[in-house]
Amino acid sequence: MKKLAISLSVLLFASVAFSQQFVREFRHDFRGIVKDNNSTVYPGLNLRFNDGKRDQLIASDINGAFAVGLVPGKYRVTMDGMRSESFIAFIEIQENGLNPNDVEFTFDPTIDASANWPEILSSANAVYPPAARAVRANGEVIVAVTIDNQGKVTSAKAESGHALLRAAGVQAARQFVFETSEGAEDRNAKVAFVFLAETTAKDSVKRYTHPYRFEVISDSRIM
Repeated sequence: MKKLAISLSVLLFASVAFSQQFVREFRHDFRGIVKDNNSTVYPGLNLRFNDGKRDQLIASDINGAFAVGLVPGKYRVTMDGMRSESFIAFIEIQENGLNPNDVEFTFDPTIDASANWPEILSSANAVYPPAARAVRANGEVIVAVTIDNQGKVTSAKAESGHALLRAAGVQAARQFVFETSEGAEDRNAKVAFVFLAETTAKDSVKRYTHPYRFEVISDSRIM
């Protein structure tokens, strides 16, 4: 009888602990879309959510939509990489209350402000790393390249993006060939590789494109 009482106490304690854990892990499914001032959606845009305790980096899908589970708190939302240095948003998530959803983040892109970047004569496809595909890592990787006067890439370095995707972006960027230059000085440019989990592009959506931005679509059949 005593053994049964102890067992019941253990089960009760475990049940209470599980309930408390469930309460602590309440998450609001925060969803939205990212667009520029011309209502063009941005696939693979990296958004960083910070509540002062933790950082969450998520990316928009091929249609510019995003979703992230947020615990109660006040969040500062910024854009990773070069997309917009001035963008910032603040949201608050409450466990018992009306939480924001289906938001539209609008920003003024800055990556295209750089002038006189040399023309790309030949590009290389980035390979979606199996490890990244397995955990559905996605988003934009910005790679800064140095180019000699013959148009060859002499150095490439990832400036932002998911850790599992950076090497793939760098490897592809090293194979690019740019237009030649009469000068002896090296030139600099930045190439964006947009790694996207397999999804369906909507025909009705105007998606952002740029000659220095390359989409890399994951194929779940390749495992």
